[in-house]
Amino acid sequence: MIETRKMPRKTVLWITTLIVLAVLYFIINMISKQTQVETALEHLNINYKGLKVFTSASVKHDESGINGYQFTVRFTNTDTNEFCKGFIIVLNDGRHITDLACEKED
Repeated sequence: MIETRKMPRKTVLWITTLIVLAVLYFIINMISKQTQVETALEHLNINYKGLKVFTSASVKHDESGINGYQFTVRFTNTDTNEFCKGFIIVLNDGRHITDLACEKED
């Protein structure tokens, strides 16, 4: 039989703390992305349901040189009953740029 040493309490406490902090960071980051996209859609007067944010990336707008974030999203536009997917770019100066492809739902 192989003997194993019990992990010290301090080590278990540190590992648990790091795991909890990582989960909290993930949740806060996810909520932040969702909130930014919701604000952009409201600013663009788009009513939606079923919003899903997949990725976000830091980008620099070619024409103005202003930094911002690009979000890959999908949602259903409730006004036109279309399923939309594509990109929403939120620039640091408050402007929103969209590149969405919308198709009628069956």
